[in-house]
Amino acid sequence: SITAATPQPRMSAEEIGHAVRDLQQRWQALDKAHGASSKGLWERFRRACDRAYAPAKQHFEQLAKRREENAGKKKILLDQLAALNGKIGDNADWGRILHQRGELIKAWFEGGSLARKDAKEIQQRFDTLSGEIDAKIEARRDAEQDVDVREAQVAIKHEHTLAFARQGHREVNRHATLADATLLTGDQNFESRHSLTPDSGATALM
Repeated sequence: SITAATPQPRMSAEEIGHAVRDLQQRWQALDKAHGASSKGLWERFRRACDRAYAPAKQHFEQLAKRREENAGKKKILLDQLAALNGKIGDNADWGRILHQRGELIKAWFEGGSLARKDAKEIQQRFDTLSGEIDAKIEARRDAEQDVDVREAQVAIKHEHTLAFARQGHREVNRHATLADATLLTGDQNFESRHSLTPDSGATALM
């Protein structure tokens, strides 16, 4: 009876490339040890290497094309980040700023890998722009938190005065507890104040 051949596992493009390079190096070692082979034999070997490497070559060409496309998309995102950075000022729409920043950062990390020749420059520009935007957001958050704290302190002082006048020291303890709870919410005020609601007119980035 005829026995079916056992299917051989498919090699990855990286494995194919490594195997072909290994064969070429072994051929060169034989030439050095025993003298150069004939031209005809070398041509047969070269054509066999080309045929073996063809699937890997196609894979790497497609990968390079995708990475080139990724670089183009990420350069567009960098331009959008730069435009967003330029919009940030005292009268900025902070809700929209936070929304657009989030969308751009998400798109960046979903944008795929880059060729080594492009990656360093593009990543450095992204780090610079995103760092500048985050620093401005953090400064605004700190400024608003300072205002919140001062307003809370004024309100608490007023409540303390009323507490002394109306009920004495017993009521002061209750207001002191309220003061602690109020001050702890400072970090959350910025995001909640500027969060975009469904009817706020936020538009998706193209």
